Amino acid sequence: MKTKILLLLTVSFSLLATAQKDGKYIFTKSGHVEYNLTGNTTGKKTVWYDDFGIKMATITESTSTMKILGISSKTTTKELEIRNGNLLWTINLLDKTGTKTTIDYAIKAGKALTDKKTDAELHQMERQTILDMNGKIEGYENILGKKCLVFTLGTTKFWQYKGYPLKSVISMMGMTNNETATLFEENIAVPASKFAVPAGIKITEGVNPMDGGIDGLLSQMGEGSENEQGDNDSEEDEEPLKTNITYDSYVKAINAIKIQNFVRTASSQEKSSYVTMFRINNVFGNIAIMNPELYDRAEEGEGIEIKKVYTVNGKAAKYAVIKSEDTPMHTVFIKYPVRKMTLLISGTRTLPLSTMEEIARQLNF
Repeated sequence: MKTKILLLLTVSFSLLATAQKDGKYIFTKSGHVEYNLTGNTTGKKTVWYDDFGIKMATITESTSTMKILGISSKTTTKELEIRNGNLLWTINLLDKTGTKTTIDYAIKAGKALTDKKTDAELHQMERQTILDMNGKIEGYENILGKKCLVFTLGTTKFWQYKGYPLKSVISMMGMTNNETATLFEENIAVPASKFAVPAGIKITEGVNPMDGGIDGLLSQMGEGSENEQGDNDSEEDEEPLKTNITYDSYVKAINAIKIQNFVRTASSQEKSSYVTMFRINNVFGNIAIMNPELYDRAEEGEGIEIKKVYTVNGKAAKYAVIKSEDTPMHTVFIKYPVRKMTLLISGTRTLPLSTMEEIARQLNF
């Protein structure tokens, strides 16, 4: 329990940033891209994709040069990454080894964000995601005759066409790597063989901590640290959700929230929780329903500091700040004995406490 509360609060933000990437990745049906690699890493990269990127094969042949204290070193790689439905293979073509993992939850989350959206809606979501990640949109330029959205994220600059970059310039720690498309074909017939693992590769089954959604991540990440501390409450944490509120009712209540610029970006039903990610302008948050015991044990969450105990909407509540170097956050725990649940409303520290309390009032479970 000491780590799982904090993990629940932090994982939602990383999911929001990666869901689009792992779901409907590219906004064209299929394609083939050839890249030239220059800078500290030289070589070539080939990408084949189908089903809007749900199927994708990427072959990279490169040599990377690094100089430290006047001493140069070179590394040569030949790698193949295949994504086919809910399976992901990462293969070293030089030593003929690779790993296989599943990406069920990421595919599900990505489809929730992009499914049934028009091209205009996808483009607007693409722009908003960039802004939400503190990126800067610079305009549009043509690459291989395609109108690309040009933007920067930190020290990286992208020229992106319908969700996929045709050019990028990455500058970091004195090194620069460039990828520039030299050939791009879209909406073509792609052979199924492009997404098959080559013969003669020794594959090892890997474990994706996101399997099983947030519950799976909490279980796998929490077990190791808790066992070291002698904490034996993992079975209790895995109890099914006890609430008498249905998942459909939960989502319906969230969709009815009337707060300016409130957008529900994704929702998920897990074994021991309902979780929704949302944003208000450029501020992120999540709304979760978990078992009632969580309220009583909120103080046990690693990095959680209870600032006050009070009432919200006539219900017992605890306001806490989350001590995290990566993403400073805060949360409100609200106990609903009749509903057999704890409601968590969390967000980055730029989300006002008054807004989180207003969300609870409007939900009125």
